[in-house]
Amino acid sequence: MHFLLSSYPALQMSMRSAKIFLIFFTYFLLLLTCEYSPTGSNYQHKEIPEPILYIDLNSSTDTIAVWGQATLAYNLDLLGRRFYEGEILLGNVRIHSFNQPIGYHSFNTDDYISDTLSLIIKGYSSSGSNSLADLAGIEYLYFEREYTLIVDNRPPEPLSIVDISTESGDLVITWGKFEGNGFVRYNIYKGQPQSGGYINEQYLSSSFNENQTSLIDTTYLGGPAYYRVDIISELGASEGAFILHDEPKPQFYTSSDTNYIGIPLTWSPCKYPQNFSRYDILVESEVIFSTEIINDTSFFDTGRWFGDAIEYTLDVVLKDNYLWYNNTHDYIEVFLGEPFPHPGRLQFHANSGSIYRQIGLSLYRLDSESYEDLDSIDVASDASYFCFGISPNGQFAYIMNYENDIGYLHKVDPLTFSIEETWTTHSLLGYNGRGMDDISVSNNNLIAFASFMDNNNSNWGRGIVVMDLNEPIQVVNPNYSSGTSAQISENGFHVLAYDSLYNYTNGSLVWRANLGIGSESMFIDNGTRFVVISNDEINVYNSANLSFVTQISTSERLRSVTYDPVSGYIGGVMRLSHRYMIYNPLAGETIYDIYVNGSRFKLWNNTIYASPYLLPLSYLGY
Repeated sequence: MHFLLSSYPALQMSMRSAKIFLIFFTYFLLLLTCEYSPTGSNYQHKEIPEPILYIDLNSSTDTIAVWGQATLAYNLDLLGRRFYEGEILLGNVRIHSFNQPIGYHSFNTDDYISDTLSLIIKGYSSSGSNSLADLAGIEYLYFEREYTLIVDNRPPEPLSIVDISTESGDLVITWGKFEGNGFVRYNIYKGQPQSGGYINEQYLSSSFNENQTSLIDTTYLGGPAYYRVDIISELGASEGAFILHDEPKPQFYTSSDTNYIGIPLTWSPCKYPQNFSRYDILVESEVIFSTEIINDTSFFDTGRWFGDAIEYTLDVVLKDNYLWYNNTHDYIEVFLGEPFPHPGRLQFHANSGSIYRQIGLSLYRLDSESYEDLDSIDVASDASYFCFGISPNGQFAYIMNYENDIGYLHKVDPLTFSIEETWTTHSLLGYNGRGMDDISVSNNNLIAFASFMDNNNSNWGRGIVVMDLNEPIQVVNPNYSSGTSAQISENGFHVLAYDSLYNYTNGSLVWRANLGIGSESMFIDNGTRFVVISNDEINVYNSANLSFVTQISTSERLRSVTYDPVSGYIGGVMRLSHRYMIYNPLAGETIYDIYVNGSRFKLWNNTIYASPYLLPLSYLGY
């Protein structure tokens, strides 16, 4: 601080002529009262102490930091002196003048981004010496004080998360403190990973205290989560980078055990009891189990059905989910029965111990016990016309395909699929090569199948084809109006064409009976009997004389019916009630009535097949 005691003002100021006159007149009066002493015997030496006053500018000692719209507050304690005039200079440029010892000045620092400047506050007052000059107002005390003014208008730098840790069951996020100017708040965001590398983020919380640099996430239950901190200041905002935190979430334990009567579910516990509310187990959006006990992590579900895989959802629910929209989920697919990973159309053959699987344009032969692939063949064909069949005694097997407007019929080895003989639509009169479904083959080398009639398949199922492939080969087509399935008995004497029964005699089909419009029929018991399935009943007849054997009443129509020659049972689906029914047709008894998911099942060797699963009847508990 600088002081100057002067009889002249240290600052430029205007003096009125009246004031000048008053000063000289005052000097004249004072001289008249003085005693003149040529020797100086009346002279008195007076020591003037260093002036004392207090200058307060923004409560700072030497450095002032400002940004944006800045305010300089001054308070001059002159210790009884009279204040005349003052000013503030920034870099030698006057920015403010004042004539009161207390006040403030506001100015905009936007012209400076980051700079260090000299700030001077100076002024003058009465000297306070009580001399004649002081009393006359012509002795002044000039004062000046210099400060360092630091201007920082830089926007904030991004903040980083420095630690994410678990403390006493809480997930604590910690970030670096903001060291800039104009702090407003910290904003904390949380995100969850999405497909494609995206992060679905949501606002989590804010901190309005610049020293509070940690947060407990009351929404965390485990699993991957991204966190970032944004700093909001008066000079702008800065977005932090996401940091991934990932630890095991509650999730289902997988098991290789086979389930037949129920599904046991177990899962890992939640590690955050302060955030935990409950576990929910859902199937198709329906809650089937719920518990608020954090260590209750198992459930045995006896309400599931055989068939399609069952997807379970484990939903770990937040205690306070108003902060975060999402709970923590895990999923698992489980099924009843044993795995049978061999999709496709299946034909079972007891005589050779084989399962024939047709999928796409490939045909496989599997071992019926181990399900190991034994042989296969690829067939070039329009997929709709690729058909296969084998006789019950395993002596004859045929493949049909259709390619480039030509139909092919191949006699193949039942075990190796090696082609033994081939016929085409040009060599077999009346055979168009466009078959439907499986080929039915008798033990005496006759085949039957439903056939497409038109090239564009618009009138599909317009013909039933029967071929006698013994020499001389004969092709029979009764041009049945709506036949979409055909089956020939093992001895080759009888043909079921959807809802009609024929006899095959001397190279021709002879109609015997109408089995009921819209009914479905199939041979059982080596072809000596057949069943007729209608909307509410199943009737059993002798093939030879059409005599009635027995009847089974049903609550709805049985569909996708298959016959198991091993057990002698028939099985089919009741779609409306989601049940799979198994009957003993000769005894007229219901054997099994189970709930199922899906509609495509086959019964063979006392086992229900529903690709890709199977369920042995012995585990049904009846």
